[in-house]
Amino acid sequence: MNYRQVTADKLPLPVREHLMRGQHDAAVSLLVNKHRQTEESAKQLIEEYRQNLRERKVALEIQIMNEQQAKEAHDMHQLWWVWGVRIALVIALLALLYLMLRSLN
Repeated sequence: MNYRQVTADKLPLPVREHLMRGQHDAAVSLLVNKHRQTEESAKQLIEEYRQNLRERKVALEIQIMNEQQAKEAHDMHQLWWVWGVRIALVIALLALLYLMLRSLN
């Protein structure tokens, strides 16, 4: 990978692997030695990468919460609809029963 292409959202795979294993110093030295970054810029790239990951994690958590809320709202709407139909059927049956009993007298 060309050193100009190394950005916070496009860290080389070996660097990301070192970070996933918690090997921060190895990731910095890999950026410095193989990708011609200064130590300060390598640390800055790694920090930006971590910040980017945190932001994406928060965005995913928000998306999951929104989807759960939408599902709960849909389930609640469906529950109200089902119970509304049941109540309407019970009222209709009671009305029919009343009419049948009234016609017998």
